[in-house]
Amino acid sequence: MEMAEGSQFQGYLVGQVIASSVGVLLLVLEDFAGFYYYDFYNHIAVYGYIYLGSGVLPTILTLLGVGGLLVALQASIKSLQTRDASPALLKENAQKSIKGAGFTAALAFVSAVVFILSSYETDWWLGSGFYGAFVGGLLTVFFGRQMLDKMAG
Repeated sequence: MEMAEGSQFQGYLVGQVIASSVGVLLLVLEDFAGFYYYDFYNHIAVYGYIYLGSGVLPTILTLLGVGGLLVALQASIKSLQTRDASPALLKENAQKSIKGAGFTAALAFVSAVVFILSSYETDWWLGSGFYGAFVGGLLTVFFGRQMLDKMAG
């Protein structure tokens, strides 16, 4: 009995769905990063957070990251829902998910580097939003690459 083409990739597709879904949720619901410093002049502690809605640029970058992960999520779900998916459709959707999630992981990385460089005089940390976007994006790319490698081999 021969397995349907799509069923041998079901684990990878479910992994992509979980990684990209968790990434979207963390990016939207949690802080991307934060910082702290003590203002000696005014004698107060200052905390700041970067999150969806904290400013124009953070909001735009967060929405771009969410968009990339949603492209990956949509492509993974499309492949998962198709019972007898052709290898061409699976390959096309895997490539879409890799591009979308890769974009988000790269965007999160570059944004984190810019944040760290601009916060060098403060205590800073990367939040759950960063890890959701970066790790979720990388895991989605990893599962997509595994699928493409199995298709080629």
